[in-house]
Amino acid sequence: VASVKTFPVANREITLNKPLDAMVLQVLGDANEALGGHVPMVMETDPRPRRALTMIHHPKGDPQQFSSGTCQIHPRQSEIPEDASQLRHSCETTGGSSGSLLLDARTLAVVALHNTGGLSRQGGFNGGHKIAMIEEALDIGFTSTAAPVPVKPVGNPANDALLAALLLSDDAKKRGALEILIQQFPDSLAAQSAQQTLAALIAVTPTAKPSDPGLLIVAEDGSGQFTSTTEAIAAAPDGARIEVRPGGYTGAAVVDKSLTIIGIGQSGEVNWELMDGEPILWKKGTGEISNIAFYGHEGHVLRVVDGRLHIEGGSIGNFTKSAIHVEGTANVTLKDIDFLGCVESCVESFATSVTQILGNTFYDGNYVEGKALISANETAKLIIDDNVFQYQGSSTVISIASRGPVEIIRNQIDGSDIAIEVLDGSSAQILENRFDGAGIAVVIGAGADPLVKGNDIYGDCGLGLRYDSGAKGGVQDNDIRNCLVGGIEILEAADVMVTGNRINGIRDGKFGIWVGKQTTGRVAFNDLRGNDTALGALNWADKEPKVVMTGNKY
Repeated sequence: VASVKTFPVANREITLNKPLDAMVLQVLGDANEALGGHVPMVMETDPRPRRALTMIHHPKGDPQQFSSGTCQIHPRQSEIPEDASQLRHSCETTGGSSGSLLLDARTLAVVALHNTGGLSRQGGFNGGHKIAMIEEALDIGFTSTAAPVPVKPVGNPANDALLAALLLSDDAKKRGALEILIQQFPDSLAAQSAQQTLAALIAVTPTAKPSDPGLLIVAEDGSGQFTSTTEAIAAAPDGARIEVRPGGYTGAAVVDKSLTIIGIGQSGEVNWELMDGEPILWKKGTGEISNIAFYGHEGHVLRVVDGRLHIEGGSIGNFTKSAIHVEGTANVTLKDIDFLGCVESCVESFATSVTQILGNTFYDGNYVEGKALISANETAKLIIDDNVFQYQGSSTVISIASRGPVEIIRNQIDGSDIAIEVLDGSSAQILENRFDGAGIAVVIGAGADPLVKGNDIYGDCGLGLRYDSGAKGGVQDNDIRNCLVGGIEILEAADVMVTGNRINGIRDGKFGIWVGKQTTGRVAFNDLRGNDTALGALNWADKEPKVVMTGNKY
């Protein structure tokens, strides 16, 4: 293919590690010079199950292909010891894919090296080795994402834009990004490569013509069929694809059909502003919205009452009501979105709706009293997995009042007055999250019966966890350290199962575990050593407590 540069390599390895199935070969000539500069090698050292991946490979020696979408670290990675090199994944591969890099879909840091198959329609998973283990064995020169990333040489923005375009898995997005690169850097070598790649894309996968009713193009400068997203949605037939070119767009819309709406260009170049409290109302149909920066005023940005909608990439921010409101029988997935300071709340779900919140970043906001950043109500089903919540100020981050199934898994929550509250009737599962500096990490309300297991609570937190009067639930195998008020507080008449927790670093006369009057259940096999407290590590209000206390270490 004309757009691909090839370089000869020496036929003997520089170094080799057979157990990791990895070797280093020397490229002959100066590939860095030919490509316009050195690209820093950055690796991800904390590969968690379900983390989205991208894989670039040449299966069977065919032209370059991308695996994405279902490409992720397999859920059964949790069965592998953390110090083992093996990595299980679900990226689609075939013969000739071995040796390809698995990249974090958001940061493009290298996660692993693919080397074996096993995935099929009946299940299973493919395999590889973690790049961190390969780096440790071969000393290739990777930098961890936790360390400062080396700065690229100044003067190669065209090459950066070319690399970003080539890594896009959606052909329409790739075409749009390449066209923009050619316009911005017309005389560069990167533009020449972009032109060659664009020609190859057109030859292999012809683009739908503007006259094709299945593809509608929206362009602010008038180069498409529409200059308004609202008009394009109204005119689109069922199942159409709407490509929105860089620019600023305004206006609400009603969607009562299946649609795909794609922002073409770099992140932040397609902006859609919702005015006067009028949202995008998704009434039915299956659809996708991706790579669009939404801004809104005086109301929701998106209200989904039915149908199935996948929203990925882009950003959402600056609202005075909940940004995304999900109700009825709607099924919504929110993935890899930057939520930028939602004023009242970012996501709220009601009725029997299903909402999946995966891999997003929530930045600081100013939330209305009584509201939470994310809430589930009635019998809504909610999955909150692998998100980052940066400092949230005086607010509740997640509030669960739903009697439907709720999973809150592997999130990082920084700051906030209350990180998670579970209210009457909810049996949410709160598993393997990290809480840094919360006023209270988890509150279990009266009538709630959740499972809180395997979480890490730290960073000058106020109180690790609180059972309110009449609360139930299991609190198991959590690490709670350096909290300023105490570890676990159990108020009156709670029915508890507090087992296997490690609580230490409690100072200034505060408690490790406080057991209120008329508490029933078990407080057992907790490790309460390392607490410098005048009141003692474990305390109770009743002279003869009803709760079973056994096997605790002091």
